[in-house]
Amino acid sequence: MSTKIVTAAEKHLKIRWVGVPLLIIGIFLFLCAIREFSYSNIGFFPVLLGVACSLMGLTCFGVNHDTAICLAMEARREDDTLQLSPELQEELEEELRRDRSKTLALQANPTIAVVLPFVVCLVQGVEMYLVFWAGS
Repeated sequence: MSTKIVTAAEKHLKIRWVGVPLLIIGIFLFLCAIREFSYSNIGFFPVLLGVACSLMGLTCFGVNHDTAICLAMEARREDDTLQLSPELQEELEEELRRDRSKTLALQANPTIAVVLPFVVCLVQGVEMYLVFWAGS
């Protein structure tokens, strides 16, 4: 059972990097929305949605990171002799060093962590439509 948990933790450690381009795209869309708001009459909603796009990209990274750390700790509790990958071990030790009590209080959200990037892409698609095509 512990090896399944470690595999899931390593998967989430890799999936978290999807949040970085989503954050960058979100910031770009936010800046484009501000520009369009300044020069045309698109309204304020796309600007607010641009903020949401940026924050949701950051959330993708954070939820997957927290899920990976939580799953790694869970696997460690089940089997003390279990070997984690070097990257996962390093991340876990760093989080425990930084704030042990908050790290121990993390809860894994694997379903949300996997679904959230798709939701962010959908919201960013709506934002692209509003900023680039709806005002034309």
